[in-house]
Amino acid sequence: MKLKLGVVLLVVGLALALYGLVAALTSIGSIYSQALSDPMAARGPDVDSKAVSASALNSAVIGLLGAVLASVGGWLASVGFFRRRKARERAQEQAQQQAQQQAEH
Repeated sequence: MKLKLGVVLLVVGLALALYGLVAALTSIGSIYSQALSDPMAARGPDVDSKAVSASALNSAVIGLLGAVLASVGGWLASVGFFRRRKARERAQEQAQQQAQQQAEH
């Protein structure tokens, strides 16, 4: 159960983090793309820098939440994986012990 939940949280978290990163960089890049397309503009940039800043900050917060989800998901997935592996090893050891006991009798 922990393994499946961890993998789901990891995938969703990575997707959110990637979305937040791309959205933040895209909104910041819009300022620079306008400045590069018309560097000698008589008036200031058409883009409201405060609105772009707020948009980039919102996207960065989404990305941060995604990173937290991915971290928790990675931890849960690793815990689930190692518990499953340890249980499998215990089952194999018990099967070997039972086989040895049956061979002795």
